[in-house]
Amino acid sequence: MPKSIKKPTSEFRCPDCEKLLATPEGIKCPRCKKVHTYEECFAEQLRPDQYGVTVLWAPDGSRASSIVIRKEIWINIGTHPEVSKDRIQYPVFFVYNSIDPSKAHSIYAGCCVNAEPIFDFGQALKIAKEHEAMARQSGKWVDVEDVDASK
Repeated sequence: MPKSIKKPTSEFRCPDCEKLLATPEGIKCPRCKKVHTYEECFAEQLRPDQYGVTVLWAPDGSRASSIVIRKEIWINIGTHPEVSKDRIQYPVFFVYNSIDPSKAHSIYAGCCVNAEPIFDFGQALKIAKEHEAMARQSGKWVDVEDVDASK
């Protein structure tokens, strides 16, 4: 196998017929065999959901916290010109930074960092990744593998 092709470390298969359903890269359609990324599936499905961007730990392992993107499904009543008038329902995204609640847009917003809904999942993911980078650079948060177990 060429070095450029990485074998998936885990796969999800149907317990009855053993068909490949999902890989670390995404979810495989049994009909067309295309692998849809988890990000695509999350962004496009019209159901409320939550996408975990990261979970980081205090260096001593005493606590963990996360950054997530929550998706809500709104009914189109024409109040947002960004949404096509022919769509009855559409997803909106909110970024929650529990790692640093001081980044919230107001004291009444809990950990939500955007005051207005985000209509594009890519934009929400970009904001969440920026918050993750800030948390990592602060030195107050690490990955679970980097927790100091001796403390």
